[in-house]
Amino acid sequence: MKSGLKTAGALALTTLLGACGGGDGDAGKDSGGGTPVPMSQAELRLFAGGAYETGLFLPYFAMGFINSLLDHVGDGMPDEPQPCADGQGSRTSVYVDADRDGKISAGDSLTIDMTDCATRGLGDALNGRVRIAVKEIQGDILNAFNTVGVFTLEVPELKLSASESMSGTLQVRFEQTTHDVPEASAGIEDVEETMEVSQSGGGDFKLRYTEDGKDYEQAISGYDSKSHFLYATGTERYTALGFTHRGQGVTLGAFDYRMALVDPLVTVYDKDGSTPGSIAGRYTVETRGETITTTFSSPTAGTSDVRIESSSGVSWSGSSDDEGDL
Repeated sequence: MKSGLKTAGALALTTLLGACGGGDGDAGKDSGGGTPVPMSQAELRLFAGGAYETGLFLPYFAMGFINSLLDHVGDGMPDEPQPCADGQGSRTSVYVDADRDGKISAGDSLTIDMTDCATRGLGDALNGRVRIAVKEIQGDILNAFNTVGVFTLEVPELKLSASESMSGTLQVRFEQTTHDVPEASAGIEDVEETMEVSQSGGGDFKLRYTEDGKDYEQAISGYDSKSHFLYATGTERYTALGFTHRGQGVTLGAFDYRMALVDPLVTVYDKDGSTPGSIAGRYTVETRGETITTTFSSPTAGTSDVRIESSSGVSWSGSSDDEGDL
């Protein structure tokens, strides 16, 4: 895997949790005649933005740790503690080479124990353990372009700060191909990466945090996504994305919604990794008797416009050019 895996974008956990996180204690109550009060414009944005960020967070999280496995083996499987990002904190990695061939193969696993470990994108003080089990490997995943890797990511309990933690299991399938271009003559611009993340058989993925002395717990279930990244154009395209998210949060109180992709979600990255946001795509969020539809478009190069509208008739529009975005 000469290129290194592409992430789904730099999403912070605080954004993920805060998006559906008392706020309006009367939200969703009826008006006295049995008819639910339509959600406000602000609530539409919270649900739409929360679903977007939650949906993209899990692939980003999973690929970060699978990259750690690849880096660990590529570096010669060191067994002594290693410094984390910017030298803050440490991590100890134990690789089990089941067939003792010195390569990544089915049956192998990597367990990472972190102590006050700084990361780029997840937090500055991770504490806990993550285990990556290798289920299937096709090709030389460290050195070739045309490869397949299937992994199980187990997170017994990972603290991202003194007040935030997560736990759960994810299934990940990663494929890299140059299509009709022969491996020997292929370059990075010929590569397409496909990544699938799911919870099949893994139960809920749980998120917990504490704010102002109150504990909140959320659960993601039925998660399933499939994304494609083309290096030639810097284009990432989600062709599948759906899950249920329920629990309690600071902003929305108790919530329960189902997110489903309608049209592929497309994002184009600049060479430095920056992006204005998704430029095409549509998804729905079903909650509180309403269906919220979010649509992305790009009327001019380098911009991302978004329109959020509910079946109740309430709507909102914004652009990456102003502060009113997701």
